[in-house]
Amino acid sequence: MQKLLLLSLMILVALSGCTYNAATASINKKSVEKTESSSKKSEESSDSIMGCSEPSKTYGVSEIDDFLGTSFQICETLQDAQELLTNINDFLEDPTAFIAKKGAQAKSQLKSQLSDMVGNIAENVIKKTITTMQGSGDITSAAKDLKGLNKIKAVKDVAGAIKNLKSISKTAPKVLDELNALAGKLSK
Repeated sequence: MQKLLLLSLMILVALSGCTYNAATASINKKSVEKTESSSKKSEESSDSIMGCSEPSKTYGVSEIDDFLGTSFQICETLQDAQELLTNINDFLEDPTAFIAKKGAQAKSQLKSQLSDMVGNIAENVIKKTITTMQGSGDITSAAKDLKGLNKIKAVKDVAGAIKNLKSISKTAPKVLDELNALAGKLSK
């Protein structure tokens, strides 16, 4: 146990040294020529971001699993700090370009999410609602066939579900139309 703690401490100290070196290198960047040095700095900072190897499996031995998990978490925390340093330096170097880049990335991500959602609503909401509503008569009679308290609860739940489906059938086309309108706006 003491050997494991000592080894963990040594790794932590080694990683702390890496953090200091990466932070020092990142903070001490000079901006002589913005166009040339910007690309070089971005390459340097992305090269200096360390990669973390996730444990390939759990071994069922708490000491090993805890050690592997903790070292991976430490590594990810350090990696996040390095990415933050890079982002801050990029922002300080050229705030307008940084914001424009982040805005373009956000717009692209929103367009992708919107496209996925339109397909999801068409396939998983509208079509499934129609199919489910068509089978609601069978479900109602099945609920009525139950005994005792279950019958009352099931009939009430089925009635609530049918009400939900009717509301969905009215709302989904409106939502789909709004999403398509937004897709047009985002494409501009």
